[in-house]
Amino acid sequence: MEQIRENTNNSISLEEREALVDMPVDAVREVPTQEKKQSMDAQLVALGKLFEGSHIRWVLDGARTISFMKGSYIGIHKDVDISIEKNEITKIHKHLEQNGYGLFLNYPKDLNDPKSRVVMERIKTDTGRSLSLGELMIIAIDDKGFVTKDKHLNFIDVHVINRDQAGEPVGLGGTTLPREWFEFQTTQFQGTEIHASHPAKVAYFKLHNDRARDMADLHELAKIGMLSDADVSSLEEVCREESQAREDSVRLFLKGVFSRVASSMSAETIFEILATEPAAKDTYQRNPALLKNIAEAMYHNMNNQELVVHGVCEILGFPQRDKKMKLKIEQVRQWMKGGN
Repeated sequence: MEQIRENTNNSISLEEREALVDMPVDAVREVPTQEKKQSMDAQLVALGKLFEGSHIRWVLDGARTISFMKGSYIGIHKDVDISIEKNEITKIHKHLEQNGYGLFLNYPKDLNDPKSRVVMERIKTDTGRSLSLGELMIIAIDDKGFVTKDKHLNFIDVHVINRDQAGEPVGLGGTTLPREWFEFQTTQFQGTEIHASHPAKVAYFKLHNDRARDMADLHELAKIGMLSDADVSSLEEVCREESQAREDSVRLFLKGVFSRVASSMSAETIFEILATEPAAKDTYQRNPALLKNIAEAMYHNMNNQELVVHGVCEILGFPQRDKKMKLKIEQVRQWMKGGN
């Protein structure tokens, strides 16, 4: 661990660590030993104790929630995941500081190289800085405010709940999610309270990952009978809304482009115009070939804007994504009925 800086009031510190090596996407959860079960139980107890009396809306997330609902471990959980409300970040920071933890934003030192060393920047408030820059974590700190590995509960992954102006939760596609998904069940566990996620919320985020492990987790969730038919119907509706939102975003982007191009222009000229669109700058830098394909689609269908919209959606892989999501949801339905 390399210390970089700590400011004079000890409210913000920056440190570095090596990039973590991702586990293979097809990795199977190991069967936990009795000792490991006790260790994971202890982490849950410590989590409940950490937030005890805080009046903070925190919720246990991820696959641990499935194990918690089931009443037995579906495998070894290497991470602890929770979700918090964005508007409570300042409150959470103060509470954690009083209990030997800090809230850290983790991001690559070199944003263009995800394997570069990771900067752990301690934050104390929601300053408006985009949390999409990296991952938010709760990390144990020593009495000087620096990261320590001395606590059994450590490096907690934090998911931030964003809400729109009406106070409704916002999903991965920017669409509104059902409010009831963000209510939680409070359960006593070995002398402390655990806030467990709504099953549909767990399923929603698992469905948006393509790892074999996430499908295996969904299988477990479907088998324990916590998901209802109404939950699955809500998941379908949300996914339809996300699909429409993606198409609408393409339509809106192309509307601005169409106002700058003419049918007499070549595909190369259209590409040059596309590359200057602010919304396309990141795409151009990461994948200029993708932008060239979009320019070709516009060139060949300049007189039919809707055809261009659907062509661009195809290029971006939206229909394939929608089809895969439908198949996943149908698989969950089959598992709920006892199928394989």
